[in-house]
Amino acid sequence: MDTSWPVATPATITSPNPSDVPAGARCGVHDTIDATFLCVVCGTYGCLDCAFAIGERGTTCKACAARGLAESIPWERRAQIGWVKAFWETTKLVCKEPKRFFSTPSTETSLAGPVMYAVAVNTFGAIMVMLGMGLLMLVGAGGALIADQREVGAVLGIYGSMFVCFVPFSLITVPLQTLMDVLIAAACTHGSLMLLKSQRATFEQTLRAISYARAPHFWMWVPCAGWYLTTFWVWGVEAIALRETHRTTTDRAVLAAIGYRVLFIVLIIGLYAVVVGGAMAFGFAEGSRRMQGAGP
Repeated sequence: MDTSWPVATPATITSPNPSDVPAGARCGVHDTIDATFLCVVCGTYGCLDCAFAIGERGTTCKACAARGLAESIPWERRAQIGWVKAFWETTKLVCKEPKRFFSTPSTETSLAGPVMYAVAVNTFGAIMVMLGMGLLMLVGAGGALIADQREVGAVLGIYGSMFVCFVPFSLITVPLQTLMDVLIAAACTHGSLMLLKSQRATFEQTLRAISYARAPHFWMWVPCAGWYLTTFWVWGVEAIALRETHRTTTDRAVLAAIGYRVLFIVLIIGLYAVVVGGAMAFGFAEGSRRMQGAGP
């Protein structure tokens, strides 16, 4: 690579403005060709043949994207390819090829896009779960009535109707829950990596990774196992996202992704044990006192 030209740090690069490339600068890979851009990831100069993608952040070189996808992330090209296609293609790539997906440089500067995707995929999954359970219960209610099981049919019909009626409320509650979820998850995982001295990316990059890692929630509608399967699936994708985003080891990424969750569960169980244990101890003490008071 040609080292005769200065290499800018990514923090100083704000746009693909030609003024970023001084007159006479050469491509870092093809040293006989004039440079036309400055890579926003590695800060080296490149020619047109070396350009991977041009986005809000600027131009990214192919060398920085070599470990990732062949094209920039579909959701970040939603204006060009359409929102529905971008949503579906992004969901497929995160679920099938998370390592390559999270190794692909972002072309957006705003975090609104990734967070919007997380809200969309969580809302879709939750609505499909409610509709699916509601319709299954209503079908079961119909079958119970045909079999002259009126009590069973009435119960299934009531619960099925409730699930279907809750769908409009989900359009308000799920987006708010998702915003809280990704913010808390990003803060906890980023903080965990800092404690592990493995934090090599910004909080914004962590939030972006956590947001896209919500893609498996698309499959929550799968009967019976969908809700539980996607929970652990998201944890696994989060670990891969953190590993690729922060360039850390798998074990530290896994610890950052699930460590705070395990700690939270342990604290809840511990609190429950303290409350129940205290109540039982109080009950035994009260019973003993009454027995003593009732003695001769």
